[in-house]
Amino acid sequence: MPYRRRRVFDPAFEDRPPLIEITAEEAGMARAAIAAAGFDHLYARVDMVRDERGVLRLMELEMFEPTLYFGEKPGSAKLFADRVVELLGGG
Repeated sequence: MPYRRRRVFDPAFEDRPPLIEITAEEAGMARAAIAAAGFDHLYARVDMVRDERGVLRLMELEMFEPTLYFGEKPGSAKLFADRVVELLGGG
């Protein structure tokens, strides 16, 4: 589920960032960063920022998230579980 988190400096908002649609350019960078990791994944978060010239730059590629944001999209926990089964050869 691609989304963009807006800048928030209040730690109270860190657990539930507001969802904002991402641009095609941002989606392309995220796909390229994930592909560059070179392994299968069940979750990935790509943090990026624009530099002073407006060029997108990778800040962090996170391939594990303890919360997984299941509450943000109905059915996402089942999709995750199905993928785990598939990766283990049971699907």
